[in-house]
Amino acid sequence: MAANNPDASADLSQETPKNTRVPSRGSAAAIAPQTPSIGARKTEATTPPHLFTAFEVASEEEVVVGNPKLVFSCKQEGVLGVFFDRDDSVVDPTPIIINGNNMRNAVIATLTTVLTRALKDFGVTSVHTMALETAATLANGVMIATFLKLRSVGYLNSSLMSRFYVVPRTPQPFELPLPYALAISQLGAVKTHGSPQEGYYCPTIPATTSNFLLPAGISWNPPAYSRAVEYAKSIGLKFTQPDLDVQMASTWWLYRPVLTGLHFCLECPLPEENFTLNTAVLRTLFCNDASGGFMVNLFDLTPVGTDTYGSMLRNPQYEVDVTTYYAIEDAGVNLYSLG
Repeated sequence: MAANNPDASADLSQETPKNTRVPSRGSAAAIAPQTPSIGARKTEATTPPHLFTAFEVASEEEVVVGNPKLVFSCKQEGVLGVFFDRDDSVVDPTPIIINGNNMRNAVIATLTTVLTRALKDFGVTSVHTMALETAATLANGVMIATFLKLRSVGYLNSSLMSRFYVVPRTPQPFELPLPYALAISQLGAVKTHGSPQEGYYCPTIPATTSNFLLPAGISWNPPAYSRAVEYAKSIGLKFTQPDLDVQMASTWWLYRPVLTGLHFCLECPLPEENFTLNTAVLRTLFCNDASGGFMVNLFDLTPVGTDTYGSMLRNPQYEVDVTTYYAIEDAGVNLYSLG
């Protein structure tokens, strides 16, 4: 009997069930791949998704330009570059006088439009009056920052330092609307290139300035400015601190605006290699005049000369100053990003 025979139970466990079909050698079930169980070891070689190398392989051979040995030897001897003769070099900068009233009017015009749009978005009823008052207060701060920046640039110049003996008090931190903080940070002395003689220009204030570039009858009020900054921040304007320590800066302030009939452009009074499109766009923040026009002489460029090396930004769009303001504000531009 099966109960008395231990080998019988082993034979029964090894029997094939009657309803189970054994696949033939050529059937699809016989050659179907088996899904490996979790933890099973793969035997196929796999390639990583990306090979990281320390040195990128060039798609084509690089062509050597010039004589590398000569360039290296010139660098070692300190004779590689552009050098001016002693008679053509400049030690003391040429002062370029700023027109504070024109600059303040341009800032007020642009900020009034920006604040008007911001106030309308917040549902304020008396938009124009509030925008104009806030813009005028913020413009005073921009002019004070301009005075401090020009003081930093020209204070060590023996012929200019007497104009900056008195220093205004400012709130801490002293913040400006972001686009104007960029412009003030990029305002400074400039050494030009591309001409037989070296050019060295320094922006400064008039010798008779006595009110920190503010118009007569306008007093600088730091607490009122701080309140205006907080109010402007509450409706969406962005502020940051300007860098007042940079001595050498860009050439955005050296453009010569020209209006011929209905055609406007920014002329380059120096060789074109000294200017970029970014600096031309930054100059549009200071193009509105008090009468609503678009023609402002920000600096007296008479010492630069009357030469013209082309022009930039011909016939810009309407309210390009506001467009520039929003573009810089939205981008959050670094204060040193302009050339």
